[in-house]
Parts: sequence; structure tokens; C-alpha cells
Amino acid sequence: MTPLAQGLEKGVADLGLPPLVSTQIEQLLAYSRLLVEWSKAFNLTAVTGEENVLRRHILDSLSVLPYLRGNRFLDVGTGAGLPGIPLAITRPDDCFVLVDSREKRVHFLRIVIQKLGVSNVSAVCGRVESFGDEAGFSTILSRAFAPLPTFISMTSHLLAPDGVWCAMTGQVVDFEQSCGDLPVTLIEQSPLCIPGEDKARHVVVVGKKT
Repeated sequence: MTPLAQGLEKGVADLGLPPLVSTQIEQLLAYSRLLVEWSKAFNLTAVTGEENVLRRHILDSLSVLPYLRGNRFLDVGTGAGLPGIPLAITRPDDCFVLVDSREKRVHFLRIVIQKLGVSNVSAVCGRVESFGDEAGFSTILSRAFAPLPTFISMTSHLLAPDGVWCAMTGQVVDFEQSCGDLPVTLIEQSPLCIPGEDKARHVVVVGKKT
């Protein structure tokens, strides 16, 4: 096993997540390589080097796994496929839809999906407020996409009746001040402890008021 694979396995264990199977490790490492390889041409990330990508993007994305609900997921403003691609690799039996408004990024995502053989993911180019889905999503995700109230307002038509929003943020959110006028309720707000990272990370889980 390579040092990168060992580091990934240790990081997953430090997050308190179930161990990955060998295929998942290979897919996550291949994704990190593609991200580094295509980054300059497609302006995907400022993070350089596979080790840094694994820590700051892959493990960061996987840290939100315990907060997901259901089996249909929408990743809004996914960019390079974060957190959607890493999550989809670890949950191959669930459905993931990744939406981004930039054609170059969606083109990259489709290359990733094809090369990795990740059949439970689809990438959509467009604005999420114009995107439609009759079934609705059990969890709608964002990673630094927009302020929480904007994220909720733009995607409320896509949430399943018992679904939740799951926003990854860099700081604690004053929920009452930011979302007090919306028909939503705070379910949980928790810190995310990413192995090897000192920057503060948080997850905010929100549901519709009943």
C-alpha cells in the first residue's frame, strides 16, 4: 500500500468512519490525481499536491457523511465535485446529482465519472434555481456555495418532504439572525474535525418547519 493510501485510510479512521474497501481507496486516489492534473486548465482548486488534496478536499468532504439522510443527494455548486464525488464513492448504492453553472467544471466531472466508473453520479450544468426534480432530494448539500439563507431559498423546491439541507461552513452560523424569516428549523450545528487541519469547519443541518 502506498503512503498516500495509508494516509487516506488513517484519515478515514481518525474521522471515526467505517474503513474503506480497496476499490474505494483506488477511486479516491484516482480522483485526487485527476483533480491535481486538471486543476490549472480548469481552475478547479488552489490546493496543490495529492497529499494536500486528500486532506483538505477528500477528508473534508467525507467528514459530512454522518450527517447525510436518505439515499438521494444533491450537491449544489459542486465545482470540482466536492463533496459529491468522494461521498458518492463511499456510498455506491445511493444516488448523487452534482450541479454547477460552469461548463468547464461539469465537463471535468463527466470525465471523472467516466474514468472512475462511478455509476451512481450525474453531473448537470445549470443554475440550481432553474433545476427541477419531481422526486426531491433527501439531503441537499453545499460546501461554500452561498450564505445559508440563500442556499436554502434557491433549493427549497428540490427538497423532499422529510429532507434536510446540509451546509458545510468555515464558521459558526447565527441561525436565528440569518434564517429567522424562513420556514425552516435548525436540526444540528456541529464542528467538523478534519485530521491534520487547523482551520475551523462546521456543518449546519436544517429542515423545513412542520
